[in-house]
Amino acid sequence: MPTEYVRQGCGTKKSIRSGLTFPVTRVRRHFVKKEYAHRVDWSAAVYLAAVLEYLVCELVELAGTAASELGKKRITPRHVQLAVKGDEELDKLLQKVFIAEGGVRPFIHETLMPKDDKSKSNRRESTQSTMTQTEIEESGPGEQITHYFLLRECKTVSH
Repeated sequence: MPTEYVRQGCGTKKSIRSGLTFPVTRVRRHFVKKEYAHRVDWSAAVYLAAVLEYLVCELVELAGTAASELGKKRITPRHVQLAVKGDEELDKLLQKVFIAEGGVRPFIHETLMPKDDKSKSNRRESTQSTMTQTEIEESGPGEQITHYFLLRECKTVSH
């Protein structure tokens, strides 16, 4: 029997009548149990179930995208954490929430990043030996070894 022709009588579940996946009866039961108000209307339970279903759907979609970007087929707490921190609205909503085994958001401050290669090559050029090969051969044995390694290092850097 197609879902379009489901009988809307007393025997059908409120989740089916409202077109939701989340259990409306359970949401209402928790409303009544926690005593948020003296009386709770069914429409409040339907509305809250719809909001919860939307939030879960949004979170699972973003976590699934994060998992597929990392080449994984299963959603882990790490993917949920990346999804929450990647979305501005969910991050604001869940800013005080701790996700177990979620890790931290990948971030490296600019001052900690390595500097560009131009400054490195300038420093190496300034430390290069200015002595010629004949001057190295005329110097003492201890200096020869030092200058040999400097020349060898300069040749490897230039290649």
